[in-house]
Amino acid sequence: MFGATMKSGLLVALLLLGFQLQIFCFSSSLVKSQGTSHFNSLKAQENALENEIAINNGKLLNDHDRTTLYSKLLDTNAPKDVVTALLYAMIGTVSASTVPLFFSKVLQILATPSFTLKQLLKPIMGMVICHIIEPIMTILYIRKCSYLIDNCITSLRASVFSQTLTTSIATFDSKGPSAASQVIVNDIDKIRSIALQNISRDRGIRAGMELILGFLILFKLCFPLALMFATVVPLTAYISSKFAKKFFQSSRDENVAAIQQQRYVDEVMVNFKEVFSFSNQNFQENKFWDVLKTNSLAFRTTGNAKAVFEAANRAGIYTNIITLFSVGGFLVTKGYIAATVLTSFIGYCWTLNFATQGLLFSYGDWKMMSTSWDNIRGVLASPVTTKNAVSASLSDSSLSDWCTKPHNPMSIEFKNIMFSYPNRKDVSVLKEVNLRIPPGKVTALVGPSGAGKSTIASLLSLFYSVHDGQITVDGLDIHSIPKDEYLKKVSIVRQTPFLFTDTLANNIAYGAIGYRAVTMDEIIAAAKNANAHDFIMSLPEGYNTMIGSGSGCVQLSGGQQQRVSMARAILKDASLLILDESTSALDSESEALVQESLSRLMSNRTTVVIAHRLSTIINADQICVVREGKIAEIGVHKELMEKRGYYYSLMNTQMNNYQMMPSTEL
Repeated sequence: MFGATMKSGLLVALLLLGFQLQIFCFSSSLVKSQGTSHFNSLKAQENALENEIAINNGKLLNDHDRTTLYSKLLDTNAPKDVVTALLYAMIGTVSASTVPLFFSKVLQILATPSFTLKQLLKPIMGMVICHIIEPIMTILYIRKCSYLIDNCITSLRASVFSQTLTTSIATFDSKGPSAASQVIVNDIDKIRSIALQNISRDRGIRAGMELILGFLILFKLCFPLALMFATVVPLTAYISSKFAKKFFQSSRDENVAAIQQQRYVDEVMVNFKEVFSFSNQNFQENKFWDVLKTNSLAFRTTGNAKAVFEAANRAGIYTNIITLFSVGGFLVTKGYIAATVLTSFIGYCWTLNFATQGLLFSYGDWKMMSTSWDNIRGVLASPVTTKNAVSASLSDSSLSDWCTKPHNPMSIEFKNIMFSYPNRKDVSVLKEVNLRIPPGKVTALVGPSGAGKSTIASLLSLFYSVHDGQITVDGLDIHSIPKDEYLKKVSIVRQTPFLFTDTLANNIAYGAIGYRAVTMDEIIAAAKNANAHDFIMSLPEGYNTMIGSGSGCVQLSGGQQQRVSMARAILKDASLLILDESTSALDSESEALVQESLSRLMSNRTTVVIAHRLSTIINADQICVVREGKIAEIGVHKELMEKRGYYYSLMNTQMNNYQMMPSTEL
């Protein structure tokens, strides 16, 4: 008889599963027909992004970089806090899972002809106690998990930010600043959001505990019916997982489209003035509509896939319930189990169905979160700028003396330098460059664009390492000197200085704040030497005036920004000064003030000047003509003009162009 019962139950279950499979086939074709071309387009974009990540990250994940979120969670929290959270979850799960047993007991008592109020109150009080304990445990569990997640995310964000700051310039160039901010802000926020979603009762750990405990109780109540239920639930969950896979893939495609949209918006906002100056607002708007259409189609495809997934999930739940009613009702009619036991089963059926559904969603969340986690691991695996090792040919005392001696002018020498940029290794930028930069003198680098002038400055700034040859500083290999010690003695003033959204005082102090404490008197003295004090004092709050792009910040002119940058360099009191077209973008009045500041700044320092306007470097102690990656000519202005070489040609060209410029006088 029992064998016939099992066969009947299995037949019903198989029929319902067949119906669910038909839904699966129909919905699969529906989603496929609606989104095949879009999927292929997004897949190509996704593969391009993944290839970019693979190239940038180099797939160099070592054991440390293979850290999982779970290990990160344990590393950033005390074990007792993790155990406490699990204990809260366990108590809450036991309380919730016990309610159907008490409910079944109430029904059993009510079915008895002669029952007393005392008999009825016992299971009711049990239900009341469980309903009191469960929400209290839920509150404690979610609060504790939120605390654990916050510790983990805060530590993770700090680690990624710290790693980004120590990333090599070559790696940063290949990825760009937007990629770093995407990981630090968006990817980590996404992980936090998903983690918080999965600490609810119907997700994650709680769902898993309820599933395990529920099945244990079912097997205790009625083994045959529990076995039937344990067979059907995994089958329906498996079919639902197929729909879930399509939904998760659609969500991933939507994420790719969202990234493309974010990149486009960032690019337009960064170049807003270019768009405005060329009056290309309509062009950019039309182009953005194309981006929006792609993003909208991805969103709709995800919506369709989610609708089918939800329908399949519901079909699975109904399959489980109908199977339970069919087989359970048959067993009740034959007297194998009591009706109250079936009632308990029905209560647990809902619990287990929603627990299974929650685990499927948690799995999907994990798949979506894995992309962000891979991006984070890629940052953690990025090559960093390490401390330069001491050359074996030099004694420790020589290096120690150099690091501790006063900031005297540097003597620098390039010996057979060969260099190519990491992202253009097939193009030689510098070719066997030999150059001596004397201490305390001004060396100017001139030549056409792309000749290698800024590359020489980048090598002196330790942005990159040479491939062949050697750069020496006061006789020491530049890579034998600890990076921090070397950069303490180097100041760079660029054509377009960047100032932080902060007070003027803090922007000036930035030149030395990383190495020592800076007083207000030092800041004011540096500003005076840079001809910046007067305009700073004319501002509403003087040195406490906020500058930058934020709300309420004062906007400085190009000349004012340059003088603040000069004050920063003066405060640093470096041995080597690198000026990269520092006056080329200024008007005559601003340039005169900046040049006066530069004269003070260059005093008793080794100075390297990169200039396109040759009139600004006529008085340099040494002029080096860089052409096609080589030092073509070297000497002072008079000597180079007498040679009538390339420098002579450049100077005459600029002078002729200047004379041919139309007069602007009225």
